[in-house]
Amino acid sequence: MRKIYIIFILSVFCICRTNAQTSGTAPTSFPSLQLPSEARAAGFAGATTALDADISAVSGNPARLALLVTQHNIAFEYMNFPSISKDAKKMGLKYAFLASDKHTLGFAINYFTNGSITLRNEYGADITSIKQSEFSFTASYGLQVANNGYLGASLRYLQQSRLTDLNSSNTISGGPAMGFDIGYLHSIFLRDVYQKVRVGAALQNIGSKLNGKLYQPMNLSLGATFSDGYYDDDKYSMQSFAWLAGLQIDKPLVPALPIRDSSGAIIAGKDPNRSVISNIFSTWSDAPGGMGENIKQLRYTLYGEAMFEKRFSVRAGYAYENPAVGGRTYLAVGAGINWGYQESDYTVNLAYLQPVGKTASYSPLRNTFALQFQFQFGKK
Repeated sequence: MRKIYIIFILSVFCICRTNAQTSGTAPTSFPSLQLPSEARAAGFAGATTALDADISAVSGNPARLALLVTQHNIAFEYMNFPSISKDAKKMGLKYAFLASDKHTLGFAINYFTNGSITLRNEYGADITSIKQSEFSFTASYGLQVANNGYLGASLRYLQQSRLTDLNSSNTISGGPAMGFDIGYLHSIFLRDVYQKVRVGAALQNIGSKLNGKLYQPMNLSLGATFSDGYYDDDKYSMQSFAWLAGLQIDKPLVPALPIRDSSGAIIAGKDPNRSVISNIFSTWSDAPGGMGENIKQLRYTLYGEAMFEKRFSVRAGYAYENPAVGGRTYLAVGAGINWGYQESDYTVNLAYLQPVGKTASYSPLRNTFALQFQFQFGKK
C-alpha cells in the first residue's frame, strides 16, 4: 500500500504514460517545485527565465534579482488547487533587498499542502485518505557582471512531511533535501532604452535525491523576451503603453524511463538509477526512442503582457507539454494593478489557470487561482 501512496502523490504534477514509442520520464519529488512561483509568473503560464525585474526571480531565474531598482521588495503569495482537494494550496513569502548597486539578495519561504485526498479502488469504494505537505527555504543572490549582463544563484532547503495514511498509523518519511539554481540574463537594447530583447538561461532544482531514490524536478530553462515601453531604472518613467512577448523552452533533466520486458530486464533505454551529476549529462541521450523522444520532452511556453498608463496590466500565457511525458498543457490569464505613495509602491497580481488538451480532465491545475501582494519601498 505504501508504494501506491508514493506513486499517487508524485504523479499529481507529473502525469506519465508508457508505450512502445514514448516511455515517459521518471517520477520526481517535491511537486511544488513545478508550480508557477507566484501570480505574475502564473499569468505567463509559469515563464520566468527572461522576464524583467520581479521578485519572482528568487524562485525562478535568480539573475533577474540584479534588475530590481527598489531597496526593499516584499511579496505575499497564495495559490489554490481545487481539483486536487478543497484544502490544497501553496503559500509563500518573499523578500529581496539591494545590498549595493550591483548586488541583490533575496529570500523565500514556501509551504505547499495537497490537503486531504481520498483514494478509491476501481469500484469507487474508499480505500484510505492521505495528506502531504512540503516546506522550502530559498536564499538567492543576483549580480550585475557587465553593463547588460546579470548572473544569479539560489540555494534551497526542502522538507517533505510524512505521507500519512489517515485511516491507520502507516507513515513514510520524506526529506530533507538540498537544491540549487544557477541563472544568467542578458539585455540587448534595440532602438532606445525602452525597446529591448532579454535572453536568459537557468539550471533549476539541481540537488540531492529524496531519500536517496527520487530526483528533484531538475530542469534546463531557456527564454527570450521582447519588450517595448518598459524602463528598467524607474517604472514611472515608462511610456503610457508598454508590452512584452516571449518564448520559454524547458528540458527536464530527469531520466527517461526505459522499456522493460516481462521479467523487468531493460530492452531499450538506460537504467534510471544514476547519480545526479551523471544524469544531467546522460539525460540528453537516455530515451529509448532516441533523439525524437528527447525532443518530445521539451516544454514550450508562449506569453505576453500589456501595461496601460503605468498602472494596469493584463497578461496571458500558453504552456504545452507532450501528454506522454507530463501533459502540463494549459492556458493562463492574469492581471495586475500597481499604485504608489511617496517612496512606496504597491502591486496586486491575479492569475487563473485552465488546462487544455488530452490531460485536461484530470490535471491538478484545473481552475487554479493565484494571488500576490507586493510592497516595494526605497529607490535605488
